Amino acid sequence: MKELTVSLDRWLTTHPDEDYDNWCDEAIEAFSDDFFNRNEDWIMDEEGLCSEWLNKLHSTNPNLAAKIIERAYRRYGKDTKTKG
Repeated sequence: MKELTVSLDRWLTTHPDEDYDNWCDEAIEAFSDDFFNRNEDWIMDEEGLCSEWLNKLHSTNPNLAAKIIERAYRRYGKDTKTKG
């Protein structure tokens, strides 16, 4: 029962976005320096395509998400629109 209490306390005191924000920070840190420096504005745009891709990849490892986004960017470009 103690585990449930600790888990419930954490759930009640942790903002739901906190885990997502921490995950996004890890994914952004995992971008190569060159990629980040060339595309910082695109990456940091909270309403942009990179943010949408990060949201869709949230269930994966942040390092893997960064690799996928870098590869997709090279392949499709930053102006590609996703379909819902």
